[in-house]
Amino acid sequence: MLITEEVVFKEPKKANDFPAGEHEIRHSEKGKQLIYVLLADERIAKVKQGTGAAVEQATMMMGNDKSKYLSSLMAGCIEIDGRPLVMEELAELPMKSYMRLQLAFSELNF
Repeated sequence: MLITEEVVFKEPKKANDFPAGEHEIRHSEKGKQLIYVLLADERIAKVKQGTGAAVEQATMMMGNDKSKYLSSLMAGCIEIDGRPLVMEELAELPMKSYMRLQLAFSELNF
């Protein structure tokens, strides 16, 4: 008789939850891919696959300012430390953190 042990995923909550030298943890939840990103200030971001509703919301949020489209689209798919990301918060992030988020977001959604 073969006994298999089921591995239960533990969502990362602190920097020490990431393997040494790594800044991403990939996981699939209910058939959707997620990427957890360790930010430069050691906060944890959760990047999700977007939906058509996220595209529609981003279109409304940007108004006539097309330069805000990507930021508003990203904000609809990212949480930081369990809180939804506000579009303006992206501009305040260190570039290293912003680029990590943009790469993870692009990989999941394009």
